[in-house]
Amino acid sequence: MFLLFNQIFSFTFIIFNLLFMSTYDSFESVKALKAHYDTTVKQSNLKDLLNDNDRNTALTLQFGDVVLDASHVRIDSAAIGML
Repeated sequence: MFLLFNQIFSFTFIIFNLLFMSTYDSFESVKALKAHYDTTVKQSNLKDLLNDNDRNTALTLQFGDVVLDASHVRIDSAAIGML
């Protein structure tokens, strides 16, 4: 039973990648975001990114007592604008 489930899952994953990911990578916006990441964000230091208060504010949401903080994700303000 497990083997059958594993085969079905693997087949579904392959089909999903063929249909969605190949289309996703062809979008100009995705290419621009990847190029920006490869040339700028990848070489940046997270410590430097954490010093950008505007970036930290943009990556933090608060709902009552719950705070969602994504400021420790390696992304800069320019990449946020591209999303």
